[in-house]
Amino acid sequence: MKARLWLVIILAFISLGFYNLFVRSGESGHENIRYVLSIDEAALEFFKVKIIIENTTRDRLIFSMPRWSPGAYRIPNYSAAVATFEANGSSGKKLSVQKIGADSWQVVLAGDYLVVEYQVEPAYETWSQVALDSSYALVEGPSVFMYAAGMTALPVTVEYEVPHGWQVASPLLPLSAPNTFRAENYDVLIDSPAQLGNFSRYKFDVDNVPIELVFHGESHFSVDSFLVMVEKICDYQIDFFQEIPFERYVFFYKLLPGRGGGGGLEHANSATIGLSSERLALNVMSAAEVTAHEFFHVWNVKRIRPKVLETIDDAAEERTDALWFSEGVTSYYEALTLVRTGIWNAAGFFNEIERQIEQLQETGDRHATSVVDASRFIWERGYINSGVSFYNKGELLGLLLDLTMRNTTGNRVSLDEVMHFMNWWFAKENRGFEENDIARAVSTLSQHDFSHFFEDYVAGTSELPFAETLAYAGLSADIHTSWVPSIGEVIFVGPHNRLVYVETDSPIFNAGVRRDDSLLQVEGVEIGALSQLEDLVSQFETGSKINIGVLSGAAEKLLTVTVGKKELIDCEIELLANPSEQQLLVRRGWLAGWTGLAPNQRN
Repeated sequence: MKARLWLVIILAFISLGFYNLFVRSGESGHENIRYVLSIDEAALEFFKVKIIIENTTRDRLIFSMPRWSPGAYRIPNYSAAVATFEANGSSGKKLSVQKIGADSWQVVLAGDYLVVEYQVEPAYETWSQVALDSSYALVEGPSVFMYAAGMTALPVTVEYEVPHGWQVASPLLPLSAPNTFRAENYDVLIDSPAQLGNFSRYKFDVDNVPIELVFHGESHFSVDSFLVMVEKICDYQIDFFQEIPFERYVFFYKLLPGRGGGGGLEHANSATIGLSSERLALNVMSAAEVTAHEFFHVWNVKRIRPKVLETIDDAAEERTDALWFSEGVTSYYEALTLVRTGIWNAAGFFNEIERQIEQLQETGDRHATSVVDASRFIWERGYINSGVSFYNKGELLGLLLDLTMRNTTGNRVSLDEVMHFMNWWFAKENRGFEENDIARAVSTLSQHDFSHFFEDYVAGTSELPFAETLAYAGLSADIHTSWVPSIGEVIFVGPHNRLVYVETDSPIFNAGVRRDDSLLQVEGVEIGALSQLEDLVSQFETGSKINIGVLSGAAEKLLTVTVGKKELIDCEIELLANPSEQQLLVRRGWLAGWTGLAPNQRN
């Protein structure tokens, strides 16, 4: 690194100031906490959980279910899934239990030994769908494991009692006892999912650190090609941050039937990912984007995290303005990872930018809702809505920041340096950043005032300058509008096409179709993917009548929908015919991941 850039980073330290390290409080001592999760093949509707506490001097304890899962910004009401709760002391003596809130139980102790037992229904998650059946279980900690107030900082062990022949996979440190693992504390426990049952598993090492892949479900694909793809992603991102901040890592892949994938959820040492088995069979690279996204979260959001997410307040949702950075910029680096590793070529990368621009420009809400608002009010808006997405707009903001920094500094400084700085100054010191620290880091590292950028495009709703900014890399962006037939925006998931979003006041909504209905057919054609539905509707003229079959509750309905229209944005990115030397320098550094002069021009 050149001396000038070192000076800039030192100035960044000074401008960002100093922070106090916050350590989650908790009592220590000789208390011992063990969790035992068991599965009864005769009662697959429940997980059975025991919490065993030994050597405690407390006279009462409060046990609670978490209200939400870090990384999933919604309140799922996990406590409603708790079916039974009882507590016993030594020699099986029943202890007094009182429910003291919607998600909490108080136990009066009689001695230094306590066993709490409860049953909990497995949570249905879109990235994994069914979480427990006769051959498989996915244990996502927040939906399963209660915590004892005042004891969350203590180390814990967890044991999985599974049916004969089942395997157990966990990112936690294994102990000598079968299917038993150790977690540093409760937070680590619930951030470390486990997969139980029948599955395939593969492993490779990066610098002697194991990375494991676990697959459940049926699909015919090249495992060797899949492993090569994942290893490229992991190698690149580890090299990008110049560290491996985990002792081992596990990718949990659930292969879902049909063409509908399930997305993913990040953890500090693992990720749970749902993939379309059909798409995977056609092309293993269909798993590249979500894999790159979730692995980049090892750093961005799990360690480079907003200050408000330093610790989780289980009593309330945590609001931050910075999800555009934590999630959207992660999406940007997901795409950069794929082009810089050669998984995508430059044309594929440009196609991704085109898709993101089209999505944002087709969103009328961009004129009213800033990406800061989309971040802060995700709890009310939900992930699935027709408004501004902090994933989509955040990815584009990452792109614009990156190219603008490269252009402003003659390709000496980029968004890469911002990510390195945020990791070094915040993540490595185990402290969260304030929302304005992002703008301060960008301006300080680039030695250029970016305040107007953040005021206009992050906190504000000004149109993003795509053409101007892409020109910095010697690219043109042609954006034009047309109108196409539409029945309104819908999103459906799962093998039964359950509708998780129906656009309000759209033609399909006005015909009586609602969220949680299942889409059976359109004009007698069974629909397998959203693109198929859009292609079918496009064959009709505006004002035409079409028949749609849905399952609403237990009743099948045949409804008539009047076809309307929607605005369609088309974006085409092309290379400029005669780019300048700086434009070529910015483009090459951007796509390959370097700053300064081109490698062949350096001394």
